[in-house]
Amino acid sequence: MGISTDTAEETPPEGIGRSWGMASVPEWGAARAGWSTYREQFADIFWFLWDDHRWDDVRGAAADLAQAITDVHGAPEESTEESASHGPSWWWRLNDHGIQIYAHNGAIRPEGFPAGPSVVQLHVDLRAVADLREAEARELDAPPRP
Repeated sequence: MGISTDTAEETPPEGIGRSWGMASVPEWGAARAGWSTYREQFADIFWFLWDDHRWDDVRGAAADLAQAITDVHGAPEESTEESASHGPSWWWRLNDHGIQIYAHNGAIRPEGFPAGPSVVQLHVDLRAVADLREAEARELDAPPRP
């Protein structure tokens, strides 16, 4: 995919997962990519696309990308509309993969911190690994049993 893995930055480990981000993708211009593992298995890959464009262009690119995925995989299982604090999003849960698109509009979040530039985040995961990771995270976040 042309990801320059030597430019990736590893984020602090969380539990038994590891992740890397901010890798450049030279053939894709300003795009950045990242990936994560869980229990030493590849879990997902993500791209940040079009962060050097204006919000209207980012919004349109996200909608075009969502339509292209819909043309191949059918309608998304979930989607959200644009609001003042975030752009639209789409989520497909396929047999082996999950695909998510988030169009970040660069707004100040309700918590008061800036969200960063307008950008499309495309995320593809392997369901077998991602489901295990999510189940463990839910278990760790659950209140203690009496």
